[in-house]
Amino acid sequence: MAYKIGEKAVLIESGGQSVLIVKELSFGVDGTDSAGDFITAAGGSVPKSFTLSDNFINNYFPFVFQGTTSGYVSGGGPPSINEIEKFSFSSDGNGSDVGDLTRGGQAAAGTSSKTHGYTSGGNAPPRSNVIDKFPFSSDGNASDVGDLTQARDHLSGQSSETHGYVSGGNAYPSPHSNIIEKFTVASDANASDVGDLLSIGYGFAGQNSATHGYVSGGAGPSFPTYSNVIQKFSFSVDGNATDVGELTSAKHRTAGQQV
Repeated sequence: MAYKIGEKAVLIESGGQSVLIVKELSFGVDGTDSAGDFITAAGGSVPKSFTLSDNFINNYFPFVFQGTTSGYVSGGGPPSINEIEKFSFSSDGNGSDVGDLTRGGQAAAGTSSKTHGYTSGGNAPPRSNVIDKFPFSSDGNASDVGDLTQARDHLSGQSSETHGYVSGGNAYPSPHSNIIEKFTVASDANASDVGDLLSIGYGFAGQNSATHGYVSGGAGPSFPTYSNVIQKFSFSVDGNATDVGELTSAKHRTAGQQV
């Protein structure tokens, strides 16, 4: 991964080591982070190599919504697939199998933190409420780190700096859901219900800015056919989504991206 700190410095991580290229940077004083990693806030363009803990990165480096090194694809079907695949951003090429989810399933929600990928819900069948987590720093299998409030599929995912969000979907025993729920990425834990979408539905596209999550389109009994609504909810304060615009046409099961 690469983390840019304004125009002053760039941190590049590879193989458990980190190189900090510094122009002008000061963390207040030279010192160590909680893992004992020594940081020198020296001037000049001098590469410095050392190992940084996740805690140091989380405290001092901004969250990057766009990927910097690799794309990941997890789960899918039919039939149900539990593979975690990875492909490079630096050069065009095929994906490779780098691990397994704890269970196979399709139509799950994908979210990311700075250090891990998350795959939540899905349908094997039956529908799942599992939150799976796998590392970006090394290839490996996912682990079950928590549960959603409901088992469901065809849900959308959003990512903030501190939480993963899952919204909408096909739920059991109710046929559809309007729940917005979130789980922390600082520690493994269950998700909690923090708000509602405007209506129950599934097949929404998920997007996020630095401050808000978005769901776009979708389908459900509240819509005449499909939806063209763009909904927005806050990351800083738990609450319901609001209608902030419309797509050019009603649609569902679409993909979401952000820049």
